[in-house]
Amino acid sequence: MAISLRPRHAPSFFAEVEDVDATRPLAAETAAAIEAGMDRYAVLCFPGQRLSDEQQMAFSRNFGAIEDARGGNITRPQDKRLVTGMNDVSNLGNDGRPLARDSRQRLFNIGNMLWHSDSSFRAIPAKYSLLSARIVNAKGGNTEFADMRAAYDALDDETQALIAELVCEHSLMYSRGSLGFLDYSEEEKQMFKPVRQRLVAFPVLARGRHRRHADAGSAHTAARSDRARDTAAVRPHPYLVAL
Repeated sequence: MAISLRPRHAPSFFAEVEDVDATRPLAAETAAAIEAGMDRYAVLCFPGQRLSDEQQMAFSRNFGAIEDARGGNITRPQDKRLVTGMNDVSNLGNDGRPLARDSRQRLFNIGNMLWHSDSSFRAIPAKYSLLSARIVNAKGGNTEFADMRAAYDALDDETQALIAELVCEHSLMYSRGSLGFLDYSEEEKQMFKPVRQRLVAFPVLARGRHRRHADAGSAHTAARSDRARDTAAVRPHPYLVAL
C-alpha cells in the first residue's frame, strides 16, 4: 500500500503521514512503505493518533523487536509507571503525580533535555524511536529535531575525510554528569558502562537527532532489529512521532 507523505517546511527532513491508522494492524506492504519514508526523511509524524500503550507497542513491532528498557535509566522496577516495553519520558511518578524536585529519578531524567541520540549508549543502538505525546503542554515542552545528514553534508571534503574512520565513546553517565548528576551506585556504573560507536555511518536509514521530550505524559518505544547492527550512532536512528 502506498502512503501519502506531506513534507513540512523546505528543505525538509520531516514529513506527515496522512493515511495510516497506527492503532490498527499494518499490512506488510504498509510497514515497508513507512520504512521507505523513513529512509527518505529523518522524522515522520502521524498526527491525530490516540494510542494506548499496547497499540503503540504493537505498531513498533512492525519494525523490529522492542528494545529492553533496562539499562537505560535508574528507575527501580517497583517505581515504574508504564508497562514493560514502554519507556516513560516524563516527570511523573508511578502515582501519576509530578516527581519531587529533589527526586533522583527526576534529576536523572533532566538529561533528556540535552541534544542526544536515543540508545547510542547501547552496544546495539535502536533502529527507530517511536514517541507519542499523551498530554501536550500548552506552553513549552517541545521536542526538537536536527538532521545529522545535513550537518555532515555541510562539512568540507577535508573534514569529512578526517572524521571518516573515527570511533567515539558514548556514555549515558557523561551526559548526566554535564548537568551535575554524579551519584551512581556500583551496579549502575556497570550498567551504564560506555560503549564505542563509529562517528560516521552510511546506511540507507535516515538519521536524526533530538532533544526535549515533553515534560508530562509522553511515552516512548524503541524498535530494534538486525538492521540496527549496521547503524552507528552519532548519525543516529530516525523517529516516528504520534501526536
